[in-house]
Amino acid sequence: MPSFKEHFLRHLPAELSGRVFTIHLNDSDLITTLAQTGAEAVDVFHPDAVVLAHLRNTFADHPVVRVLDSVFPQEAGYSFGVLQIPVSPSFAMGTAAVCLQRLAPDGRLLIGGNPRLGGLSLLRKLAVFSAVEVFEETWDHIIYQIVEISSADVPEEWHQFWQPQPRTYHVYDRLYQVYTQPGIFSWHKIDPGPQYFLDHIREVSLPQGGTIMDAGCGYGLLGMVMRDLCQPRRTVWVDKNLMAVRCTQLGVPEGIVLAEDLVSGDFSSYEPFDVIFCVPPYYDAYTESTDFMAAFAPRTRQLLTSGGLLIIVANTVLKFHDLIKQHYDDVLNIKDGGFFEMVVAHRDD
Repeated sequence: MPSFKEHFLRHLPAELSGRVFTIHLNDSDLITTLAQTGAEAVDVFHPDAVVLAHLRNTFADHPVVRVLDSVFPQEAGYSFGVLQIPVSPSFAMGTAAVCLQRLAPDGRLLIGGNPRLGGLSLLRKLAVFSAVEVFEETWDHIIYQIVEISSADVPEEWHQFWQPQPRTYHVYDRLYQVYTQPGIFSWHKIDPGPQYFLDHIREVSLPQGGTIMDAGCGYGLLGMVMRDLCQPRRTVWVDKNLMAVRCTQLGVPEGIVLAEDLVSGDFSSYEPFDVIFCVPPYYDAYTESTDFMAAFAPRTRQLLTSGGLLIIVANTVLKFHDLIKQHYDDVLNIKDGGFFEMVVAHRDD
C-alpha cells in the first residue's frame, strides 16, 4: 500500500517558478522534490521547534530550501503552497486562510491529510467559496488543490483564528490573563487534565523559593498558578510548539519561555529544578500512547535537584505511575476515582 508521501508525490508539479512554501510538512523527501521543480525558493514553515531544527540541519547548505523560524509565511506573492492539514480543525481553518492570503493571484495551494482528522471538514468549508480539485480521497488520506480564489473571499472570521487571543481564567482566589490560539492543545478552555492538576495540586507539599519548570506549558496557565503557589526565584516555561511559546511570552513577558523538546532539549544553562510539573499528552493522533512518558521520566531525574519533585497528571488507563516508578522509589498517587490521577515522585538521592 502506498504511503502518504507517495500519494503526495504523485500530485506535486514537475515544474514550478517563483517562490513556494510548505506548512506543517516535515518530510524532507517531499521538500527536496519541490526544490527540484525549478522554483526560485522553497520556504519551509512548521509550528514544532524540534521539527524545524531537524529540517534546518537537513537543508543547512541547500541553495533553494530555506527553513524559517515561523509558523506561517509573513510575505505574499508565492506561486505555490503545500499544506499538510493539522489535526485541529480551527487551526486548519486559520492556516488555510493565511495560505490563501500569501499566494499570488494566480497561485495554487495543494492540501493533503487525513480526512478523519480535519481533511474532509476543511475541504467542505473551502469548497463553499473556492474552486477545489480533488485528486484522491480514501479512508486514510485526502489530497486536493485550491485554484481561482482571492483572499478577499475567505470568511473574515477565518483570519482571526491564528491570532493570539486574550482569555481570563479564575483560579482559586485570583484572575489569570493568558493568550491562546488554535494550534495549542485545548486552546479555548481548561482541559480535564489541567483542571485535575488545579483541583489537587494544593494537596502536595510544595517547596518554596526554588526553581520550577512548567513542562509542556501550552499557553502557560499552570506555570502562572505554580509561580504564585511556590514563590520561586525562577520559573521556566517550556514547549516545542512555537505558537504556545509565543502565547506564553505574551502572557508572561518577563518570564523565561523556551522552545525546546522536553526529552532532548538543552537545559544545561539552568540550575537543577526543585519542581517539574507536566500534564503530558496521552494521545498521538487519537491513539493512546505512553511513548512520551517512557522517555520523559528518566530525563527528569537529570533535571531535578536532589530532593526535587516530579508532578504528573495522567490518565489512569495508561499506567504512567508504573513508568515513573521505574526511575523513582518514592512515588505517591492522588486519585479521586475518576479518569485522572496525580503522580508525585520525589527524587530522594
